[in-house]
Amino acid sequence: GATLIEMDRAVSQQLIKNLATLKAGNARVVNSNAMSFLAQKGTPHNIVFVDPPFRRGLLEEPLSSDRKRTR
Repeated sequence: GATLIEMDRAVSQQLIKNLATLKAGNARVVNSNAMSFLAQKGTPHNIVFVDPPFRRGLLEEPLSSDRKRTR
């Protein structure tokens, strides 16, 4: 299944409604900071799509740590 991680509570609620409309029972929504969620142990992931706010430098750290894990 898919895990959608969204910080904004209102957006998370809308995602839940959209998933219900689409009958996407294999997806869940987590209202959290994506970088914090991904850093937790026990949260394996195969593919990660990240869409952070631009020009805030939010991708540098997670990308460098993921590169270390894939080597």
